[in-house]
Amino acid sequence: YDNVVPSSSPELPTINKLLRIAVMFGLVMTAESLLFYVLGPLILSGNFRNDQLYTESMLYLQISVSIESLIFITRVPDAPFYSSMPICSLVLSVLAANFIITAICIGGVLGPQLQWGDALYTWIYDILWFLAIDFVKIPLGMCFERCFPTDTVADDEPQERVASNHPDMQLFCCDIGYKFVEDAAS
Repeated sequence: YDNVVPSSSPELPTINKLLRIAVMFGLVMTAESLLFYVLGPLILSGNFRNDQLYTESMLYLQISVSIESLIFITRVPDAPFYSSMPICSLVLSVLAANFIITAICIGGVLGPQLQWGDALYTWIYDILWFLAIDFVKIPLGMCFERCFPTDTVADDEPQERVASNHPDMQLFCCDIGYKFVEDAAS
């Protein structure tokens, strides 16, 4: 179904690992969209500054193109995206989805018509971020792994206790994936 090289041992997904990956990419992509919102008035047409609906449509386009492209980064988590070329149907389906949403936004179906130049800028912005995210995904993943290690749980140890055994897993009094608020008195 795809050209990705399978790992030598079976993958054992854990809630901790899934949450770590989701939080890592979620934070990076949130920063990407916030920076787009901040830089938009400086680079995009005046419509971005003056028309709230236009701004919302531009953000929708930026998020849509970016999130569709994320599949290529996450399918090869421990190597650059180009180390294992995706199957042609995957590439075509992602490109088709991105072209369709761009056409919908430029055509004004979901809001005001976007200008071609603004849509092109959005694509260039998302491609640059795609390359940057792919470049930092391995060191960033290592940082998250260090802060939120994947533990093997003994059969007699409840899963929710594993996190509290590791003080380095605490982040701003929040135990990601196990408890939402750490009791300050303990």
